[in-house]
Amino acid sequence: MSRQTNHKLLRLSFSQLIRRIIFAILVFMLLGFFQVVIWIVPFRVYARRLNENYIKPGNLNTRAAGGYSRFIGRMVAKIARITPWPSKCLVQALTVKFLLRRFKIANEMFIGVAIDDKQKLSAHAWINVFDITVVGGTNSAEQFKVIKVFRDSYGNQE
Repeated sequence: MSRQTNHKLLRLSFSQLIRRIIFAILVFMLLGFFQVVIWIVPFRVYARRLNENYIKPGNLNTRAAGGYSRFIGRMVAKIARITPWPSKCLVQALTVKFLLRRFKIANEMFIGVAIDDKQKLSAHAWINVFDITVVGGTNSAEQFKVIKVFRDSYGNQE
């Protein structure tokens, strides 16, 4: 009797595996690009691009958008753990926002601040799609006071 395995990668076809590898490489490069942007460019400069609301007709239904956004968030979080540079929350949020814009998925990027027990200010960034936190932690809205929201909305999505 053969041993059964439930590993997801073994259930993928060869073309699906190649697409995921290529997507992982793209995510790795985007994380590096956005880390360089954060190091070099002041926040107010690239915040203007984040503030542009892209209102275009979307052709993606909400069920597929939820699945794609969760996949993108998981992939970015996994790849961010293995980068040789620090891929913190803002880098991950910028990468996810870029990819969600490419897939025309409506999203909200939140920037929040909090004061910890030692009276030290900390900032955090996270992305929501349809009330689901895609990247940045599920309880971020309760822990941090939101100071800025960057929304992308598309024609047929709410």
